[in-house]
Amino acid sequence: MDTSRIIRLAIIDDGIRDEAIPVHDRVIINDETIDTTINNGVGKTHADICASIILAVYSNVELVDIKIIGKNGCGNVSDAVHALDWCKDNCIDVINMSLGVMDIRMGRRLSAAVDRLVKRDVIIVSSYNNMNIPTWPASNKNVYGVMANRIDYSPNNTIYKCKHISNAYVVNTIIDNGEYGEPISYANSYATPCFSAKICEIISNDGGHHNNCVVYEWIKRLPEIECDFFCNYAQYYKVGISLPVIYAESDIISNVEKEFASNGYDVLAINNNELQLYIFRGQEKGFIGFIQEVINPDILILSEKTFLAEDHFYDVMIRKGETKDKVDIMGTQYRKEQLAHVVEIIVNKGDYILE
Repeated sequence: MDTSRIIRLAIIDDGIRDEAIPVHDRVIINDETIDTTINNGVGKTHADICASIILAVYSNVELVDIKIIGKNGCGNVSDAVHALDWCKDNCIDVINMSLGVMDIRMGRRLSAAVDRLVKRDVIIVSSYNNMNIPTWPASNKNVYGVMANRIDYSPNNTIYKCKHISNAYVVNTIIDNGEYGEPISYANSYATPCFSAKICEIISNDGGHHNNCVVYEWIKRLPEIECDFFCNYAQYYKVGISLPVIYAESDIISNVEKEFASNGYDVLAINNNELQLYIFRGQEKGFIGFIQEVINPDILILSEKTFLAEDHFYDVMIRKGETKDKVDIMGTQYRKEQLAHVVEIIVNKGDYILE
């Protein structure tokens, strides 16, 4: 007897417009019209292509179309959180998000919504950025983060676990030149629906109960693959660093962040656990160049002293204690000037030691 059931799969994207694709429910959060010429010039939305891939891999699904992307190909975190919360309240089994953000501050907001979904046994599959750097919600430990295979040419839809990255997976996509024009097989956003469809097949064949447990057992049996292409900041190694970098002890980093933010600074503070998602040893300069060029905060605060001390990437070290009268600021003259007001803020506060 066939015990499988139809799985409700939500595609959070730029909206399904292809009338040939069966859509069970539709939620329009961002109603801006999409320019379909940006997706390989084939007159389809990104969601159209993702939905087509899902149905090609596994068709026993009810597709739910949730549109959060606007006409410029961008969305906002508030709409993404709205979409995730809608899924939580409307019996969605699997969510495909072939999108994400690279700023961990926005990622924290998405992670809060993700954690609410996990409690409902909802599965979230999300793409890493095509540069294969940490992206949210893909980097959340409760999300299945997906990258396309750029290592070999094993059969289509082959899925691997990434060595050394606990929730990352590499997929050989099913897309080639075909009707879609330009080759897009290396796009992480098109590898993601392959993974989502496979998960739908697995939990459907199991009767659709205890979704995450069933998927976990399947994950354990996947072959592993090296992910040397992950967290590669090579293009940022030669960037001239002007971003002020501060070390703050882990138990005060939050308070230091609030001090700067209250004085009008755009502050990015990353604690030890979060930093492990962003970087492998030896990539320090490229990492800071990436933060400067892509996320572009006024100040970067880190609490991983070893990382900073090895190559002296920090400008100021802040520890708890009585404030010293004089502060020796390391770094370039430009960064010394940028940090002058920072030092004044901390010295006037009187709660810390600066080195």
